[in-house]
Amino acid sequence: MVFHQENQGLREVPEIPEEATVVKLSFNEISDIPPGVFSQLAECTRIYLFRNKLMGVRPDMWEGLTSLRGLWLNNNLISSLSPGVFSTLPSVTNVDLANNYIQVIQRDMFTGVQSLKGLSLSSNPISSIESGSFSDLQNLVKLSLSYTEINVITANMFNGLTSLERLFIGYNGLSDISGGTFVGMPKLNYLWLVGNKISVLRGDMWQGVSIISLFLKRNILQSINRDMWQNLETVELLELDSNPFQSTSLQMWDGLSNLKELRLTNFSAALYPANSFGNIASNTFTNLPNLTKLYLGLNRLHTLDANMFGSSHPENLDLTLSHNPLQCDSRLCWMKEAEDEGWLNVQDARCANLGGAPFHDLECGR
Repeated sequence: MVFHQENQGLREVPEIPEEATVVKLSFNEISDIPPGVFSQLAECTRIYLFRNKLMGVRPDMWEGLTSLRGLWLNNNLISSLSPGVFSTLPSVTNVDLANNYIQVIQRDMFTGVQSLKGLSLSSNPISSIESGSFSDLQNLVKLSLSYTEINVITANMFNGLTSLERLFIGYNGLSDISGGTFVGMPKLNYLWLVGNKISVLRGDMWQGVSIISLFLKRNILQSINRDMWQNLETVELLELDSNPFQSTSLQMWDGLSNLKELRLTNFSAALYPANSFGNIASNTFTNLPNLTKLYLGLNRLHTLDANMFGSSHPENLDLTLSHNPLQCDSRLCWMKEAEDEGWLNVQDARCANLGGAPFHDLECGR
């Protein structure tokens, strides 16, 4: 049974039938939950309390909810979490605390909640996470800490998260990641670091992990070199869109031999030397034998060097070139030849010198 009492102007939790399995109390004015209010709901699996006026959360609020799996507390006024705040929920797997006013994550807040698999703390003014705060969350798979005030992440911050697979720490003003931060997180494969202020990447940042998808869009990285990618041999998707790169180097992707998808949209002048007028230099994308998708849209590219992949090209590559002022002339005929050979598929490319005509209208001698 689903119990609906949303948007009713409620100031307290109403009487709920004991047969309710889902309780929806969002968009109300509830500011507190007395102990035992839910004690008769032994079969309840989900409770929605988002957009109320809760200011604190205590373990006695959840007494009797032995079957509860999902709890939504986002968009309240919560600034404090009592020690062991969810320890009375033996079956809970997902808790959403996003968009509240939590400032510090203390080491005893999440004790006694080993069943938890998903936790969102995004959009809170969190500036500090005490070492060991997540040590009881051995089964946590997904952790969201985006849009907070965490600007440095350090070793021991994530101790205990041995099952974590997906970590979101975007738009925080994050400037550095201490070496060894992710040691002890062997299952981490998805790392979302978008919209921060990271200016330098080092190999020691990635020790102990097997990341498959790495998102670094909208940071302030200015250069690429192969030392960045140490310990990232497993990466298959790398997103570097919208970084103010100023220099590149040969063999700059060394260490990323398993890379399948590379996103360099809005990469500005980064990929070409200052004197080559929008050209991607020779050997820019060498040593990427498994690359299948390359995104170069929204740049200032006029042409692409026929040797940009070095002596050996990928076997089957989708190359996206949308919103570039391409000068379609004989210098780009190699791409049509590559399409005829079957290893290249050019997408969304238009010719600035031909009135915006599709690239495939370019006529090349046969």
